[in-house]
Amino acid sequence: MPQQLLVLRPDHLGDVVLFSGAFEHLRNRWPEAEIVFCGRDFARNLLEHCPFIDRFIPFNQLEADALCLRYLSWLPGVGAEGRVAKVVRKICQPFSRRQYATDLLLVPLRTPHYLYPIFVDFIPAGKKIGLDNTRPESNPLPTAAADGRFSATMNSGHLPADLPELEINQRFLEFLGCDLRGRALRPTFWTTQADRQFARELVKPDSRGIIIGLAPGVPTRTEKQLSPDWYAQLFRQLTDVPCQFIAFGTAVEKDYCQSVLQALAVLPQVYATQNLAGQTTVRQLVECVRLCDVWCGQETGSLHLAVALEKPVAGIVGGGHFKRFFPWGSAQLVHPIFNDQLDCFGCNWVCQHATLKCLHEISPVAAAAAVRAAVNSREL
Repeated sequence: MPQQLLVLRPDHLGDVVLFSGAFEHLRNRWPEAEIVFCGRDFARNLLEHCPFIDRFIPFNQLEADALCLRYLSWLPGVGAEGRVAKVVRKICQPFSRRQYATDLLLVPLRTPHYLYPIFVDFIPAGKKIGLDNTRPESNPLPTAAADGRFSATMNSGHLPADLPELEINQRFLEFLGCDLRGRALRPTFWTTQADRQFARELVKPDSRGIIIGLAPGVPTRTEKQLSPDWYAQLFRQLTDVPCQFIAFGTAVEKDYCQSVLQALAVLPQVYATQNLAGQTTVRQLVECVRLCDVWCGQETGSLHLAVALEKPVAGIVGGGHFKRFFPWGSAQLVHPIFNDQLDCFGCNWVCQHATLKCLHEISPVAAAAAVRAAVNSREL
C-alpha cells in the first residue's frame, strides 16, 4: 500500500472542478496514505479546505524545477525542448527532484500539454499511472506509455471522442480500484463562512427581477469571445424578463466584461449591472454563483460551477470538443447554446476558418430561446 500518492492535475479550472469529486474516492481507496495534489494557484484556492487532500504543491514550482528555469534564465533564447535545455536538465534535475518523490503518481489527463512528459519523468515514483489515449489528435504523454513512462495506463483511445470528462474520471477511478458503489461522479466544493459572507454582500436579490450571472469571457482563448453587441441582440429578445446582470471572470477579462455590461445596461428590462471580474477567489465565485438565479456564459470553469450547483444554465459551447466537457448535468436545467450547422463541427479545435464560426455564427435569437428556457426552468 502506498504511503503517499501525488495527483498531477495542472490543467484548467473546469478540469479540476470536474475532477474534484474524485478525492473522496481516492481517500476511501487509500485511507492511510498522504494525498498530495499538484495544480495551479486557482486549484489551491478551490481545494484548500478539501478534507481528503493533505498537501498541495504549486505547479509553477514543479514546472520551474523540472524545466530548470532558474538555470535556463541565464541563457536567453533557449527553448524548453532544445538540445541545450536537455543537457542543462540532465545536469541540474537530480538536485531538486528528490522533494517530489512519491510512492504513487496519478496523471488523469486525457490530452495533456506536450511538455507534461518532462514532468512525469522528473517525479520519482514507485508507480506511475495515467491514461493511454492513442487518438492521433492527442498529445505525446499518453502514447509514451509503451516506452515505460507509466507503470500502468487505462486505455481510453478506443472510447468515443465526445465521452464526457466526468465519465472518463469515473472510469479512471474504477481502474485504480476505487469502489464508487454505482454512484455517478459529481463535483464537490468546500467553501467557508467567510466565502459565503463575501458573496452575500455583493450578490443581493432585488424584488424588481432576477439575478443573471454572466461569464462572457474566455481568458485562455479570447478569439472565442462574442461581441458585446451579440449579447445585446440576445437579451433584446427578453425584454419581458426584468433582471440585473453580474459579470464574473478573471482580472484580464474585466474591461471586456464591462463592455458587455455597457451594451446590456441600455435595455429596458435591465435595472442594474455589476462587474465582479477579477474580484473573487474561486471559492468566493462558487458562493456568488450559488446566489444567482440564472447563469449564462461561455464554456469555462464558472459554467461548470453553475452546472454542479444545479443552477439554471444557458451555456455557450463551440464545436471543438462538443459534449466532452459541456453540456452535462440535468437536461431540465442545462440549456446549451451552439451552432452545429457546420461540416467541421467536432474539429478538436483545429479550426479551418479565419474565425470560429461554430461560435461567432450562433444566432442571438436562438441563444435567447436557450436563455428563456433557463429562466423558465427556475420553477422546476
